[in-house]
Amino acid sequence: MSQDHEYDLVIFGGGTVGIACFLDATLRGLRTAVIERRLIGRQTNANSLGLLQGGFKYIATNAGLIAADSIDCGLLTKLVPHLVRKQPILMPILDNSKFPPWFWERLFRAYDEYSYLRGVENHRRLSPVEVYDEEPAIKLMTRGGMLFNEWATDPVNLAQTLAGAAVKLGGTTYENCEIIDSYQTTTDDGERIERILVKQNGETFWVWGSCFLNATGPWAPHFPKIFGLKPFEARPTKGTSIIINQRLTRNGVITFDHDNKYILLLPYGDGQTLIGPTNHDVGEDVRANPDLLRPEETEIRELLEIASTITGKILTPEDVAEVRCGLRPQLNHPGVKPDQITHDFIVDDHLERDGIMNLLYLCGGKFSNQIRMAKEAIDLACERMRGFGEWLEFKNWGVSQLLIKPDGKLQLLGCHQDCQTAGLYDRECGLMLTDKVGRVALEERMAALWRLFPFVLGIRR
Repeated sequence: MSQDHEYDLVIFGGGTVGIACFLDATLRGLRTAVIERRLIGRQTNANSLGLLQGGFKYIATNAGLIAADSIDCGLLTKLVPHLVRKQPILMPILDNSKFPPWFWERLFRAYDEYSYLRGVENHRRLSPVEVYDEEPAIKLMTRGGMLFNEWATDPVNLAQTLAGAAVKLGGTTYENCEIIDSYQTTTDDGERIERILVKQNGETFWVWGSCFLNATGPWAPHFPKIFGLKPFEARPTKGTSIIINQRLTRNGVITFDHDNKYILLLPYGDGQTLIGPTNHDVGEDVRANPDLLRPEETEIRELLEIASTITGKILTPEDVAEVRCGLRPQLNHPGVKPDQITHDFIVDDHLERDGIMNLLYLCGGKFSNQIRMAKEAIDLACERMRGFGEWLEFKNWGVSQLLIKPDGKLQLLGCHQDCQTAGLYDRECGLMLTDKVGRVALEERMAALWRLFPFVLGIRR
């Protein structure tokens, strides 16, 4: 057995959110380690579309989430400007659209309210002729369209870049690691995880921590079983995308499947197109073990048919260069369709539920709000460590002060940007409401609809 390792915070999961937590914690001066069973950013991350977006489809259901995502998108463009690119997206309004062009215009005007947070221009309404000029690939009759901008990035590269920055700040990553045991102690206040036994490349060693954070994405609900604890409820959904060896469109193009679910055609790589994702529930076996997740042939055929319909090109399985399939780590919202599950997130500990004082978990959320999720998680970790009597010096939240340069060097910026972004976080967001777990947040939907009302009527406030 090799030498033991000791940290203030140990994070389980080296994906999008785990690495955002890693960076946040190291910037606050915590001795932090990430334990990843495979490679950093190569699990759920690798199956993401890589879009950093406010989330237009939530405009009528969750305005708070759009604000949070938009702030995070704007922050990431400052944190890693060399890794993000502006992605134009066109939504054609087809002849069979449920809503007329003027109604879509009202919705996009409401979405424009968040454009400045993302650092993009407001949308532009297109006539039918302008739609075809902008996107000749569209072969269906349209009544016009909406052109707007989001940001795009390579999700694996982003995770690895943020991890590299955290290592430069003193953090440690353990890849290809298996947790094989843990040691817990009992105190007057409850039980504490003192250390975990890890196996890496044939060697085993103990990792000690004051606090442990489960940020394992779709694995998070069942991860507590490692410590002899019962899993918690969640409702992950499957997203399958395909990459074909043709460049179908100039821009990203939004279309919808037979169930009116959002599907995107996205220019990708060198002469390729990414199509997806689907949105389907999964069985209990996959919920318990996301490693069992597999794409289905019906999903691939469905995506090919959707792309063929809007572009007029005959696409077959032979055109598919790659299939990607991942799980969205969503909270448990029974009784609604998969695409209506909210993307709120939760950070909590296992004290009240299981009597464990220093094990936290993070579940839910989206690729676009990884920085916000990390801030909430590390805020709670610091609060808990203070409660344990750990005499640690924590720095203030500092992610918004950091610039990661293309060569990997780090630069800390002045207070102006930090104060501005921190103020937006405090004013615009507040997603950590544990009582929302297990039900759709109706009050958010009503608030969003009420806020949307003036735009639908054409009244600018």
